[in-house]
Amino acid sequence: MSRPPCPRRAALRARLALDEIVRAGTPVEVRVRGDSMVPTVADGRRIRVEPLGTHRPRAGEVVVLARGCTWTLHRVLRATRRQVWTRGDARLSADPAFPAGAVVGRVPSLPPRPLLAILGSSALWAAARLRGLPPRRGPGARLRARLAGLLARSTERVARPLESLV
Repeated sequence: MSRPPCPRRAALRARLALDEIVRAGTPVEVRVRGDSMVPTVADGRRIRVEPLGTHRPRAGEVVVLARGCTWTLHRVLRATRRQVWTRGDARLSADPAFPAGAVVGRVPSLPPRPLLAILGSSALWAAARLRGLPPRRGPGARLRARLAGLLARSTERVARPLESLV
């Protein structure tokens, strides 16, 4: 059996120890690092990882996958007995298929997927733009600018009728 790629042996040992604890049936609480699940899970938030037991991951559920030195927290798109396909809420593309055995646990306390995450990173960018953040250049900049304009106009259409009621 080959070892997973990991430049830091201490990090790998810690991850393997946590894998064993959760798979033995004990929930653990960990701090999330990264932005792949924003806005559902912010960087630095603490989450509770519960064991899967006999439960098989279902589409829409948030799971923790053993990946190299670390755990990856992503939402399940599809799962079979042998493989699991996942994606972070802030990502547009899905991850490659993982073996079902890579799923360490699940995070049942997280809310369903938010609308902005369904629309993708362009909608997140448009929302940030409306808050006055500077525009980002690069691939898709024109689409993001158009989406920001549409989002601003739709916000105005909703606000006007509400003001007339007050």
